[in-house]
Amino acid sequence: MVKAMHVVATALMLGGCMDAGSGGGSPTVEEGIAAAFPDPADRVGIAAVIPRSDPAGLMVIFYPDDVSEAEMLARMNAFCIRRGHGAAAPGWVRAGTALIQDDGSTRESWRGAYSCV
Repeated sequence: MVKAMHVVATALMLGGCMDAGSGGGSPTVEEGIAAAFPDPADRVGIAAVIPRSDPAGLMVIFYPDDVSEAEMLARMNAFCIRRGHGAAAPGWVRAGTALIQDDGSTRESWRGAYSCV
């Protein structure tokens, strides 16, 4: 899980969502999420964000027990507006897999692909 999240954070940096920060190293997953969702309240329940191939889109991995599909869409609408686009359009949202947490437990996740239109 840790290696996979490092890859996600690196993809965010390369995708232009954020820079490598003042340390010059690879961004953390938390830095990637913060770059996409600057309001700390909007980061609750998000495990990772991955840039999509369209100019302003993200795949978001989130925990459905913390954030609903409707709330995730509202957060993506705010993301799109900050980037100078209109509303977010969900391409798909589906059940993901159980993600291993730092304490060794697992948690059900969902994945959503969103584009700004």
